[in-house]
Parts: sequence; structure tokens; C-alpha cells
Amino acid sequence: MRFSYASHNEVDVTPGKIATLATSSSVVYTELIQEVQGLNEQIKLFDESYNELSCNKAIDWCGDVGCRTIEVNQYLTKLERLISESLADEDRNQIHDSLSNLYSTVQQQLFLTDLPLEVTYDFDMKHLLKFAKIHFDEKWQTNPYDIIESVLKVHQECGIESCVVLTNVAHYLTVSEMQELKNSVPMTGQSLLLLEFCVMNQRDYYDVGTFNYIDEDFVDWY
Repeated sequence: MRFSYASHNEVDVTPGKIATLATSSSVVYTELIQEVQGLNEQIKLFDESYNELSCNKAIDWCGDVGCRTIEVNQYLTKLERLISESLADEDRNQIHDSLSNLYSTVQQQLFLTDLPLEVTYDFDMKHLLKFAKIHFDEKWQTNPYDIIESVLKVHQECGIESCVVLTNVAHYLTVSEMQELKNSVPMTGQSLLLLEFCVMNQRDYYDVGTFNYIDEDFVDWY
């Protein structure tokens, strides 16, 4: 994918690699953050054949995971499909048997009311998974690196092709964690774009992939 911002050089975002677009311009940084959330049209995304891509579909905006949690709901539909399709027949039958017992127990209680009430038997696996209220472990949400790694794995397992976009990683990832991320991204085969506000002499921290920089005078450095 090619990430094009205004009149600046394009940034190549490649599966299995990390790309960084950094700036020391508050104007550029603000526009980048707003644009990846679809708030204006300064950013254009293209595939390898220069067909324009929808920002909403091509970008998975995770932002600053050091000060927010990632809701499983944004991936829930694909996770439900993944879990449902991966169930063995034995496991599926066990779930249906357990659910049947639950419905029967509820129906027995309704009989005691002496009212014409009955349950509706629904064995749709998608509905059952919603009922189970799947969510990420709260302990997992306290470690920014774990959040990033798990989001990448969700993309990998569910076949989500959008690019994960993060910001402010220098605020919460150590140098060693950045190197771990450099190794884990190729293993997941996912694309990762970092949008960073920093000065040029901090570029060694981002030596985990391509580094693209726009200075305060709006000059590109690559």
C-alpha cells in the first residue's frame, strides 16, 4: 500500500514490515492524526496498481495504546466467524448439548408460573458467542506492547488486511520492545505504520523499518 500525504513523498506500507512517518511539525502531525481517522482528505491511499483505497477499510486506527484500551467489538464479527469455523464437530455438539440443557432448565421454571410462556431454542453459534460476551483479558490491557502484539495476531488469525496504525510508541515502548516488535511483525505478516512526533536525532529509535521524516519547514527526509 502507498500512503500519500498532501504534496509529500509517498510512504510504502508493506505487509510484514514497519514503516514510520515522523515529523517535528505540529501542523503536519495534527493533520496526519486527523486524516487517518477520516476527518479530512489530505491523505490518499493506493494499492500497488495505484487504485485508490478507502481509508476506513485500509486503516485500522489504534492510536496511542498507552492511554486507551482496544475494544474487541471492532474485531468481534471476524473473531466470531474464526471461532465458529474452527470448532470441531465434537466441540460443537458439546456446546449444543449444554445450551439445550440451559433452555430446558429455563423452560421448566416457566412452567411453574402457570402462564403460557415458552423459550425459543436458538442454536446459532454466532448468537451464542455474543451471549458469551467475548472480551480481551483486562490484565492484557495494561501492557502496551501486549496490546500491539495481540492486535497484530488478531489481524493474522482473522485475515484482516488493513494496516495497523499507531502513534506515540516512543512514550511507552522500550528500545528492546521495539526490537521485539521488529521481529514479531514479519512473523504475523501484517503491515504496521507508526505516526510519530519527534526530532530528527531520535531516528535511531525507529531503526526497525523504513523511516520517513517531515521537518518543521515541511521538507521531506527519507
